[in-house]
Amino acid sequence: MPSLTGLRGIAASAVFVNHIDYWLDGTPLAGRWAALTYVAICGVILFFVLSGFLLAQPQSMRGGKGSFWARRGARILPVYLLSLAVMWAFGMYHDPSASRLRPGNLIANLLLVQSWSSSGTGASINLPAWSLSVELLFYALLPLLIRPCTAAFNRWPGASLGVLLVMVQAGAMAVRWGGAKTFPPAYLPVFLLGVYAAARPAVARSARIYIPLAIGAVVISTPLHYFGLVAPAFAVLIGSLARHDTTGERSVLTGGTAQRLGVWSYAFFLFHVPVGFVLVSLISKPNDSTAGLSWSAIQFAASWTVAALIYRLVEEPARLTLSRPRGNASTTSGLPPVG
Repeated sequence: MPSLTGLRGIAASAVFVNHIDYWLDGTPLAGRWAALTYVAICGVILFFVLSGFLLAQPQSMRGGKGSFWARRGARILPVYLLSLAVMWAFGMYHDPSASRLRPGNLIANLLLVQSWSSSGTGASINLPAWSLSVELLFYALLPLLIRPCTAAFNRWPGASLGVLLVMVQAGAMAVRWGGAKTFPPAYLPVFLLGVYAAARPAVARSARIYIPLAIGAVVISTPLHYFGLVAPAFAVLIGSLARHDTTGERSVLTGGTAQRLGVWSYAFFLFHVPVGFVLVSLISKPNDSTAGLSWSAIQFAASWTVAALIYRLVEEPARLTLSRPRGNASTTSGLPPVG
């Protein structure tokens, strides 16, 4: 599904918006930048819906739940553990007394359960990785949920969609007003919307309709800090793009650059913060907008460069090596998640 691969690069770039405060919060752009930071959460929600959609495809569950979990581990753990090691070492060098570096929290990060902490994103040694902890809950439950959910979505499409939308709004309200900023169950209905879009492709028609809908939902949701609007819009957008791919038509998302960025997006997601930390340790904080934007652009470009190297040298070789003992079947099971 090349359009969905291309969409991943956009989602990862959106997440970047929330992690350049060092470059901009001392400049006249600080207020405007702060107003846009929720775009990053919209990018994470897009990844969650994408994960639900891609992992609901029939080939995802081949070999049973054990094989599914093994493939997921082979895809996400090597790059994640590398990024965790880099951020832990960097933190120990600069601020060894930080609470997030304590042994108990390090163990939680190693087990990818840090998002269950009341500390929210502060419990993640590598900040963006809180969403991988959320994804882990979905991976654990999907083999158990996929058949009954798909059956319900096909037998009672309207009623099941209504229930899902209520659940999404409940989760969004819990995150927005209930203090459950990273609480994994609050986000589970978002993944299930992706599963619904995969099970009910009839909801997806023309991408030309749903692209403005998704953009509009992001624009409205950003000042509200509320993901209950973007999740449904992303579900229909993803379904429509997947259907668009079946026609063989090309678009910006299916071009070579978009495809490369999509493939590198997981490494970009996990390494743009470490790259930023390195730059921050070397560069004085800017106080004018031009310098702030320039260093943000440098971090952005450097992060994609590092991501390309990580993908080539670590991510793909590790995935192939870890997947090889599982047998002779193809090891492709969709792109690794980011969130």
